[in-house]
Order: sequence, then C-alpha cells, then structure tokens
Amino acid sequence: MTAPDPAPVPEAPLGPDSVAEGAHRRVLSWIYGLIVTAAVLASANTKERGWVVAAYVFVTSLVYWAAESYSHLLATRTVRQRPVTAAEVRATLSEGWVLVTASYLPLLAVIVCTAFGLEVSDTIVIALGVTVVLLFVAGWRASSASGVRGIRLLLSSTVAGCFGIVMILLKFFIH
Repeated sequence: MTAPDPAPVPEAPLGPDSVAEGAHRRVLSWIYGLIVTAAVLASANTKERGWVVAAYVFVTSLVYWAAESYSHLLATRTVRQRPVTAAEVRATLSEGWVLVTASYLPLLAVIVCTAFGLEVSDTIVIALGVTVVLLFVAGWRASSASGVRGIRLLLSSTVAGCFGIVMILLKFFIH
C-alpha cells in the first residue's frame, strides 16, 4: 500500500506574508551576494587586469542571481503544485536582484583602484576589505531590524564580517 500524495500547499496570495518573504529574501540575497563577490575576488588571478576582475565579479553575480532565482521559482512551482504567475516571476527576479547590487561597492573599489593604477593584488585586497565592512553592516542592519541588541548584535554582525575575513585568508592561501 502506498501513502497518499501530500496535499498541495495552498497558493499564498501576494499579501503581508509574501511581503515579509520578499524582505527575507532581499536580506539573504544581500549577504549571499557579498559572499559571492568576496569568493570571486579571493580566487581572482592577480595577473589579470583590474577591469577583467571587475567583469568576473559582475558576470558571476549575474549567474548566481539567475540560478538562485530559477531555483526559487522551480521550488515555488514544486511546492505549490502549479505554474508560477507572472507576478511571482517579477517579484522573485526583483527580490533576488539584491544579490547583484551587493557587488556594486566592491566593484566600485576595483574600478577606482584600477583607474588610479594600483596593482591588481592591492586592488583585490582593498575590494575584499570593502566587502568585509559591507558584510558587517549587513549583519548589523539585519540583526538590528530583527530586534537583536547589545552583545548579541555585535556578535551577529561579527559573524557576517567573518565570512569576508575567511575569503581574505583564502586569498592568501590560494595565491
């Protein structure tokens, strides 16, 4: 005897729950986008030109955004047992776009350092430093918004920043 198929999850309207889910996804995408940026920077070949490193970061962010959005839409379809709506596609793509925009300030650091003629290795370290600061800020803002205060807020923010620090350490061990 086989177990009956589970009942499909009812379709959630685009209301307060989906708004909260969208905010959740934007925070997740922001932190994830910064980690992706740091990983690409850490693995970048210092023999490349700065512009090429910036292109790698941007294109990789686009690929991760597309893959993450596709996975999210596929999961939505699977869980809800119905095709996704155009509104869900638009919301998914826009909420996840933060993954790409998270790379903008580190990319700006790469572009400015390159324009001023800094060595690519120094440029990458500076961009990784910017990424660490942004990860700390992302952790602080997300934790603070959730009501975390005091030492727990500092610890949560530090954990987020440590993801970037690990990438810096990897940079020195890889190259």
